[in-house]
Order: sequence, then C-alpha cells, then structure tokens
Amino acid sequence: MADAVSETDSSTAGPCLTCGACCGTFRVSFYWAEAEARGLPETLTEKLNPWLSCMAGTNAVKPHCGALEGEIGQQVNCRVYAARPSPCREVEPGDERCSRARACYGLPPAGDLFVPSARGSSGSAGSGDRRHADGGVGVSRVVDAFKTKPEEAKEA
Repeated sequence: MADAVSETDSSTAGPCLTCGACCGTFRVSFYWAEAEARGLPETLTEKLNPWLSCMAGTNAVKPHCGALEGEIGQQVNCRVYAARPSPCREVEPGDERCSRARACYGLPPAGDLFVPSARGSSGSAGSGDRRHADGGVGVSRVVDAFKTKPEEAKEA
C-alpha cells in the first residue's frame, strides 16, 4: 500500500517539490474518516479527538509532517502525495498560506515563482484562512458542516 500512495505526480506538485514549507509550518487536521478513505497509512496519522485526526508530526510546537522527505526550501517529496488529505490539497502554490509558511523558513514570498492554478483565488477551495479556534489550519469542510447550526446554514 505504501507504494500506491508514494507516487508523486510532478506535473501537479510543480514548484512545491522544491519548497515543502507548508508541511513544516501548519498542523494538518481533518475529519478522521478521510484518512481511511484516501488510503493514508495509520502510522502517518494521529488522533486529535473523536472527530479529528492530523498528519503525524504536525500537532507539535514545531510541526513537521511525517510524510515529508528532504530538506525544506531545497528538494522535498511527499510520501503520500497522491493520497494527501484535504488541507494539503487546499493550499495553493503562492497563496497567502504558502507565503506565510515560506516566510517561516526565510524563503522569499512565492510571488512570480508560482503560476496560480486554473481555479484562481476567489471562491476556490483554497481561498481564505481556514484557521479555527483550536489553532488548526485547513480543517476539512466536512468538520465545518458539523459546527454550523441549522439557522446559520440558512443565512449563508
């Protein structure tokens, strides 16, 4: 199974293969069932509470995803790129979160280094800061749906 999720499609990973700063900056938390649905190895996830899991190593004072290989800012590889969870998929090369993560490692803002995705920045799955009260970034929208009260959903 590890071989099935270790393949990196460099055409979609693009410039991220020389960066990896987001993998060493943010906690990657998501609804627990997503790990099994995507085929993430249990050894690379940690239980946060009955509803949330995170990528191993990201729930630390100095996060560093257990699936990341290589040196941040030089050459990196995600061992589970094809099966990465939704918070990883939501970060866009060059978006605000990417730039914040790069700054943590003394890397210049992404700016012109990255070509924005075809989805653009407004209204895309990766737009906006997904920081929640628990400090997590990129928690799956499935979890957000559980936190929304019926009357709030009607207003939105």
